[in-house]
Amino acid sequence: MKITDYFAAIDFFEQMSKQVNITLEKGGKREKIIWQNYRHRPSLQHVLADKTWFISDPMVFFNLGNMADVLTQATFNLKKKTLHFSLCGGTIILQDTSLNLNTPEALFDKGLSYSYNDNYPKAEEYFQKALAMNPEYSEAWNSLGVVYIEQDDAKQAEMCYRKAVQYQPDYSGAWTNLGRSLEFQKRYEKAKEAHQTALKHDPSYSGAWQNLGNVYLVQKNWQKAVDVFLEALRVEPDNYEVLTNLGSAYLILQKFDDALECFRSAQILAPPNFSSLLDELANRARQRISIDDPNIILV
Repeated sequence: MKITDYFAAIDFFEQMSKQVNITLEKGGKREKIIWQNYRHRPSLQHVLADKTWFISDPMVFFNLGNMADVLTQATFNLKKKTLHFSLCGGTIILQDTSLNLNTPEALFDKGLSYSYNDNYPKAEEYFQKALAMNPEYSEAWNSLGVVYIEQDDAKQAEMCYRKAVQYQPDYSGAWTNLGRSLEFQKRYEKAKEAHQTALKHDPSYSGAWQNLGNVYLVQKNWQKAVDVFLEALRVEPDNYEVLTNLGSAYLILQKFDDALECFRSAQILAPPNFSSLLDELANRARQRISIDDPNIILV
C-alpha cells in the first residue's frame, strides 16, 4: 500500500512539530486521526500498534528538522506482523519485504533529504549517483539544478534544467526553474519564454505566473507585472509573495488603495519575519508615497 507525495524517513512522524492528518485504512473501512506535537502524546508507532489499520493518503504539514542523516527505511510491528516502511521516488510504501535502497529513486530521495537541510554538497553527490544509474531521470536533473541555484551557479543550474525538460518536455516545474536561472543571468526575454512554456503545459501553475510577473517587475514593466500577478492570484489567492509584489507594482503606479489592500491581505498570510517589510509598505500606501523601484521582490 502506497502513501504518495511526501518525504519519509525512520522518524518521519516522530520529528514533526505541526499537525498531521492521517487516514488509516483496512479493507474498505477508513478512520482519520490527527497527530499533533508528538512530545505530548504517545509514540505514533504505539498508536499504530494498537490498531489493525494500514496508513494511506496522508495530508502532511510538518517541519523536516534535522533529518539528513536518518535512514529512508523503518520497521513497524502492527499486531505482531512486521511491515517495512520505505521511501521510493517520493512515495512511501508499507510492504512485507524491505525495499532495495540501491535504486535511482532511493538515491534521489536521499539527496532530497540533504537538500531540504541545506547540505548541498551531499545532495549533489546523491543526485549525481541517481543520474549515473538513470541519466534520463528528469526529477533528479531538476533537483540538481536547484542545488546549483542555491549555490549561485545559474549556468550549471540552467544546464540541469535543460536536461530535465529534454527528457520530460511537459515538466512545468523544470521549465519555470529554467526561467529563474535565465533571469539570474539577466537573460530576461529567454526567461519569460521558459515561464510561458511552463504555463502552456500547466496554466494553473501559480509559481510560473509568479516568476513571470517577477521578470516583468525587474524589467520595470509595471502594468504587465500587475496583469500577470492577478493571474497568479486567480490560481492561488492566498500567496503572500504575489500579493506583496502586486502591491509593490501598484505602489509604483501610484494606485495606493489597491496597493494597501494587497499589503493588508499579505500581512494576514505572511510569516512573522515579513511583518516589518509589510508594515513599511502598508504605511507608504496609507501616506500615498510611491517607490521608484521594486527592491523588495520576493522570488
